[in-house]
Amino acid sequence: MSEEDEEYVVQYADEEEPRRWICKAGKAKVSYKNGDMYEGDFNDQGKKHGRGVYEYKIAVGEDDEEEDEENKKRHVYEGQWCDGVKHGIGKMTYPDGSSYEGEWANGTRDGTGVYRYVNGDIYSGSWVHDKKSGQGV
Repeated sequence: MSEEDEEYVVQYADEEEPRRWICKAGKAKVSYKNGDMYEGDFNDQGKKHGRGVYEYKIAVGEDDEEEDEENKKRHVYEGQWCDGVKHGIGKMTYPDGSSYEGEWANGTRDGTGVYRYVNGDIYSGSWVHDKKSGQGV
């Protein structure tokens, strides 16, 4: 397998040698070809399932060229997963410093949650398919 074909590198918690694919259930750290990283649980089908942290790479723009890799701001989701998607209770922190903490369903903010804006505003209430819906403050 050439480096070009390699989609990700998997390091299982109970193994010394890294693998190039998800081959079993358990805890692992995965580094994806696009720069994303996930550390957490996987199910027998090789999908994120249980608790985990996913760090999304931010594309480098002209303004970001001077930032080193350690200081780049990224999307980070920490929480529950079900069959490969965000599902359950979790927190997403966005590159601008805002965050959402609450319920997720099928990969979207869905249920009760709190969104904290960078300017200090807070929305606490209901969400449906990533949109504020119903009661909220």
